[in-house]
Amino acid sequence: MRRRRSRVVALLAVGVAGLLLGLTLRPAVAHGPSAAPPGYVIDVADADASTWHTAVNAVTLVHATYPSARMEIVAHGPGIQMLLASAAVAPDLEALVAGGGVELAACANAMRSYGITADQLVARATVVPAGVVEVARREAQGYRYMNAS
Repeated sequence: MRRRRSRVVALLAVGVAGLLLGLTLRPAVAHGPSAAPPGYVIDVADADASTWHTAVNAVTLVHATYPSARMEIVAHGPGIQMLLASAAVAPDLEALVAGGGVELAACANAMRSYGITADQLVARATVVPAGVVEVARREAQGYRYMNAS
């Protein structure tokens, strides 16, 4: 009985040691400001101004860490309403785009659903055929996904 318990303890110790070695022998992944700046796609399907302020803050924080990061905010569904030039967050969005490295994508399907035309959008917003397809396209290009909703 005692021998069996010793074997079980020994096997557990070997297993734990192997697990620890496996964790420590993994290749290092670059994190932090020294890592190459990735692209980010921010998916916003919400018409709530606080959600959009969260997206604006996320862009600001990422650019503080990765100044040359490429970013795209994709508005679809009810979120398309926040790309209107008359929206409360319009000045913040226009400032982000003017600062460089940030694109705004407006879903044509959502625009049609909400009766919005391209001339009603904030300056420099680009109309894309479908917001969800644009998000998937950017992810396929290696952009990291963020959801502000």
